[in-house]
Amino acid sequence: MTAHAPLISTQDDLFHEEVSLLLPERFAINCKVLDNPVRQLESPEKRELCRLRPFSVRQIAGYEATLQTGEILRIISAKTATQLNADLVLLVAGASDPAEISLALERGEGRWVGNTTIDLSTLDAAARKSRLEAITASWDDAFQLRESRPAKGDRPATAGLRRPQIGALHASLAHLTRSGSPATIVMPTGTGKTETMLALNAHQRFERLLVVVPNDALREQIAGKFETFGVLRRQECLSSRADYPVVMRLCHIPTAVGEVDQIFGSANVVVTTMQIAGRADAQIQERMADHASALFIDEAHHIAAPTWARFRSLFVDRELPLPIFQFTATPFREDGRRVDGEFIYTYPLKKAQVEGYFKPIRFEAIFGLDQSEADDAIAEKLGEILQDDLSLGLNHLAMARCSTIERAKELHQLYSRRFPQHNPALVHSNQSARERRASLAALRRFDSRIIVCVDMLGEGFDLPELKIAGLHDPHKSVAVTIQFVGRFTRQDPRLGDATVIANTGVDDVDRSLARLYAEDADWNTLVEALSSARIERQVRRAEMFRGFTGDLRDIPLQCGFHAIRTLSPR
Repeated sequence: MTAHAPLISTQDDLFHEEVSLLLPERFAINCKVLDNPVRQLESPEKRELCRLRPFSVRQIAGYEATLQTGEILRIISAKTATQLNADLVLLVAGASDPAEISLALERGEGRWVGNTTIDLSTLDAAARKSRLEAITASWDDAFQLRESRPAKGDRPATAGLRRPQIGALHASLAHLTRSGSPATIVMPTGTGKTETMLALNAHQRFERLLVVVPNDALREQIAGKFETFGVLRRQECLSSRADYPVVMRLCHIPTAVGEVDQIFGSANVVVTTMQIAGRADAQIQERMADHASALFIDEAHHIAAPTWARFRSLFVDRELPLPIFQFTATPFREDGRRVDGEFIYTYPLKKAQVEGYFKPIRFEAIFGLDQSEADDAIAEKLGEILQDDLSLGLNHLAMARCSTIERAKELHQLYSRRFPQHNPALVHSNQSARERRASLAALRRFDSRIIVCVDMLGEGFDLPELKIAGLHDPHKSVAVTIQFVGRFTRQDPRLGDATVIANTGVDDVDRSLARLYAEDADWNTLVEALSSARIERQVRRAEMFRGFTGDLRDIPLQCGFHAIRTLSPR
């Protein structure tokens, strides 16, 4: 729909109501390749202030506006086959006036009509390759590594990346000039790991980037970030002439080498999970490594399975090792072992707190030796704090965390009885994908204010309004606890401080965790101290062994220099 309707004068516009419209994203490519979703963004979701004026064509009536781009937008409330003579047509079902249209778009209920997208299956391999190469070519000199600065005196604020992102990028670029070994970047939750990944990809113009994440939820979130370039454009780090990449969500294990060729011939960025990459046949894995230009691993502390380790080795054990960057908030794996790779950058949690990326943590202790008594007390305190925060005008949400599905079901009943006004939702891995999506959508719409889960809202879930955590069951380690709590401490000027509620009567936690769960614990001090001490020890250990070859796994550190002498230096 390219023919413009007659432009209405600005003078006429003054007589029509001005409303804020959250226009949904539009895609240039939106199809599937081997049943894996592939998309390229044409225009991201954006907000525009528009003066909506009535229009009618034959028997179709609606509203129209002239966007900042000069495009004519027409909004209709029901499907029609009538040619509407506009650049863009948006269907907002049932909305009959500007106020209703605005509210419906805020709820995500609008969809584009007649938005033509490309189906990659209609293009041959040469045409797909040409399109992908043109996209990465558009990134040449399009990225500017600039640091954001707050307003000071007469100097206005400057857009750009955060300090930890700048540091991680400089470290990554330096690493690429001197080493082909896997590089590990440690950045606390909330300091911008994902944007660092986006910036590194745009700067290096990787032709075929493979991104591996631990779970389906994070695959969706990371793929969405790569589709939009995150905040790089808004922070004036990326030119508007840089085309959005074609991004594939690889959801199925390829079964033939030809399928791998088709997958990597259809996208600039392929995002998949460790399970899919690690379980593929050896020849499939080798072909994936042949096609990829670089490998990014997000939440690298999840790496443990030997099958996954073998897959990653295919990127290293070659004549010219491919760049491998591992991103994590903690250098300790879930099985207690360390994340490997060369630690090229660690951003201390203390600096994140001082520089405002982490807001203070308020710890509310309850004491209960009996589980039922403790659950009641945590629920009561969570409801009390949530109500207090809402009364202060803080748009907060709360999470109740436990360790098993049966516990989650029992706690959901408890919260539903106590706080029906907050419509508590339940999320666990035995639910269908539709049930989980419905619960999370209710939380994002604030139809639900409390969610009960079993470690389901860690990696892959980003909702700043989630500010209250009720820990009905403690985590197994300090590292996991710190990462979990970090998701509640993200800085947002519209929101208040994070609150953690836990039972100090638990007696089955290790010594470090016990310090956190002490009656008079200062979480702001202890979280930083415990995190920094563990990370520093790990970095020093990695540096000590970097100059030696051989298998270090079976040599206990207490054997000291005598054991180390048996290793051959490089």
